[in-house]
Amino acid sequence: MTYVLVLGVFALLLRATRAVRERHLLAFIVACGLATFTALRGDDVSNDFLVYQDWYRIGIDADGLLERPPVLESLFLAGMALSSGVGFPFRVFVWAVAALAIGLKFHSIQRVAHSGAALWAGAFCYLFSDFLLHEFTQLRAGLAIGMFMLSLVYLRERDTRAFLIATCLGALIHSSALLGLIAWPLSHWRRGRADFVLVSALLAAAASRLAAISIVAQLLESLGALDARLALYVQLANSGLTEAAEPFSVRTGLVWLLIFISYAVLIRQSRRRVPGPALERTESNRTSLLTCLRLIVLGQIALFMFADVREVAVRTMEFWMACLPLYAAHLAQTRGMKLPSAIVWLWLAATFANFVFRTPTLVGPYSIGL
Repeated sequence: MTYVLVLGVFALLLRATRAVRERHLLAFIVACGLATFTALRGDDVSNDFLVYQDWYRIGIDADGLLERPPVLESLFLAGMALSSGVGFPFRVFVWAVAALAIGLKFHSIQRVAHSGAALWAGAFCYLFSDFLLHEFTQLRAGLAIGMFMLSLVYLRERDTRAFLIATCLGALIHSSALLGLIAWPLSHWRRGRADFVLVSALLAAAASRLAAISIVAQLLESLGALDARLALYVQLANSGLTEAAEPFSVRTGLVWLLIFISYAVLIRQSRRRVPGPALERTESNRTSLLTCLRLIVLGQIALFMFADVREVAVRTMEFWMACLPLYAAHLAQTRGMKLPSAIVWLWLAATFANFVFRTPTLVGPYSIGL
């Protein structure tokens, strides 16, 4: 399979570039290479690819496009219009967007990785999971998630202004980037009662799903008045044209195991008065680790709450869980976190196997086209 071979080549490239300790060169080369692979994909790989191609060809003001909230996503659409107006081929625009998205994600991983193990953990968690697939199927979401990961780095460094700027720029690319604003209050909550509330909400959401109780249907219909796409997703779900998301899977079980084991280790360290959990024993690392864990919990809550509207559930869940590569990097360089790190690798194996063997249309057969 071409996808597997390309990832294998870039894994070797990661190894070679790491050996000369040129991290920025690593990010640049990998981003350009994967972006080239993305830009050469065939039209039959993704329906979104055809949609973007139509937008690029007929213009963003053409009839038939869904209305968008004011200002939101304007930067991406303006960039598309400018590129098309200048006369750049569509594949060049795709390459530029994908290279920027991949570069931002690798740069973010490098900023939090202070050891070789952490860099490898974060890079492999990105390369061999569904976060890479955004560059192949959903350009805008991939770039917005790149800005989200960068905003988490700024939040870790206590640069609130840069965090807000990165979040706003992400919202100008894809409206889902506004979900990243929740990271700011999460980073300021002290460990303890807030985490108990989050875990309790997760259990309640799972219980409601088991009981087939729809607790957000009216809310989604109300929000549909603000976003035409959300209204369309709700309409498709209500008409039975789209299936509900299925949150009970091996991958979900591994994420739950990761959540509870991580909290158990943190509680145990707290009782032992370990000045951590971060290896560097700095408050920024402790806050960053806990913030990512809370975002993962929120992602799982969203998966259960919005399961009846698959598109909303998956998009919300995957956006908050996009912090997982950063979390993997933190775990790899954090004392006492070997078991959560092992669970991340198990989740990664399950995720990759799912995309290769169960839903091969996402990753293969990969057709090259111009």
